[in-house]
Amino acid sequence: IYSATKAGAEKLCAGFSQEYNKPIVTLEPYSVTGQGEQENHLIPTIIRSCLGGEEMLFVPYPVHDFIDVVDVVKAAILIAEKGNPEEIYEVGNGKMYSNQEVLDLVENIVGRKANIKVVDTLRRYDTGLWYADNHLLKEIGWKSTRTLEESVRLMVKYYHAKGSTKERSKQGVV
Repeated sequence: IYSATKAGAEKLCAGFSQEYNKPIVTLEPYSVTGQGEQENHLIPTIIRSCLGGEEMLFVPYPVHDFIDVVDVVKAAILIAEKGNPEEIYEVGNGKMYSNQEVLDLVENIVGRKANIKVVDTLRRYDTGLWYADNHLLKEIGWKSTRTLEESVRLMVKYYHAKGSTKERSKQGVV
């Protein structure tokens, strides 16, 4: 269903563009990460598990092409300015990271182990091949400004601050 809705939206936009002669550009962001990311996503869940011991279900093998939200916004602006309406721009770093690699990275940055329970699967659509072909994006001048490690470091800092704010609030300080 997820893939079908994306494909349907692309077709709808292409039809609208042709029917009304409007330049609609299409971008496909891959696994967007960064400060404020949905709490139930992989990286925030690993961070919370490392910081607070929260048990999490974990599948080590799926891969994702993580891209920081700041780079997605920069790509969207560039595509709006210079993109070809007939193209679909894949917005990602073009590099795959397994869930296990992400777990190792987060644990290394936090300095603590996550409380994981390994399971066989969580989502039927997870795959071992998930990365953006970002050559069209690079052709119009885009380049990534944040590595996954930089994104995770900023997210850990965000969660530390968020946690300390919660603790001060419980004590009536905030």
